[in-house]
Amino acid sequence: MSGKTAIIFGSTGLTGSYLLDFLVLDDRYDKIIRFIRKPVKENHPKIKDIISNLDDISAHKNEIHGDEVYICLGTTIKVAGSQAAFRKVDYEFPVQIAEIAAENGIPVIAVISSIGADPSSSNFYLKTKGEMETAINSKKIKYTYFFRPSMLLGDRKEQRTGEYVMKNLMQVLSFMFIGPLKKYKAIHVKKVAASMIATVNSKVPSQVISSENMHG
Repeated sequence: MSGKTAIIFGSTGLTGSYLLDFLVLDDRYDKIIRFIRKPVKENHPKIKDIISNLDDISAHKNEIHGDEVYICLGTTIKVAGSQAAFRKVDYEFPVQIAEIAAENGIPVIAVISSIGADPSSSNFYLKTKGEMETAINSKKIKYTYFFRPSMLLGDRKEQRTGEYVMKNLMQVLSFMFIGPLKKYKAIHVKKVAASMIATVNSKVPSQVISSENMHG
């Protein structure tokens, strides 16, 4: 019996890079379709690369076929340069991908969101994340999972000074995040990535998974 095919968007990011490594090592998967912006030198026999900046994602509709879709896309307004550019990455691309997945009959989608995601939030970031979840839910994919981590721990390629300071502070004060505050405790990205794969393969009903429940 042949293994599964996973499709991953955002594999060069903080969480996505761990997710890709875990998928490569997982014997349940024979093929991993990876969407990346530019070619990479190193590859693995399991991985098929598709070069795209995602603005042309509809042109790749016939290549988006598999058992599962993982979306690990995300940026910040500062990195993106504007609210519109941020929304394109954190809302438009994930929703377009989900629409294609639904049209192609892919039964499982796992998406990185954020703690506090809420379409009615006055915070632009959290509102965008909440609207993204609502839009993807409307696609009616059988197994739809949203992962809402707290502050992510791990080494980013780009420097985010404020985030670096906050990470260190949250690690020092981690003993305080108990009880109702547990979901706000910082979490390492490898734990988020492991939880995504474990949840997808458990085939539990569609749900939102918060940081304190990301056990991998």
